[in-house]
Amino acid sequence: MARTKHPLDLLTPTQAAELLKLTRQGIVKAIQEGHLLARRYGRLYLIELSALERYRATRKPPGRPPGTVKKKPSKKKRSPSQ
Repeated sequence: MARTKHPLDLLTPTQAAELLKLTRQGIVKAIQEGHLLARRYGRLYLIELSALERYRATRKPPGRPPGTVKKKPSKKKRSPSQ
């Protein structure tokens, strides 16, 4: 017997964006690029909670990868000469 989806198992892009602290446009872009699975009903996307959890686990964090940013040397003040 197939399990019926509970309404709380399905999220709109706005709800998904709030959970992941992203923009709605970022979620829609991930769907359109195939990174996040969703179903389309007319103009509405619905995302299964399990698909959102998989996306969260596999997506790269924004910004540069660790170790690629060089730190600038700090400018230490020289002590006055005596």
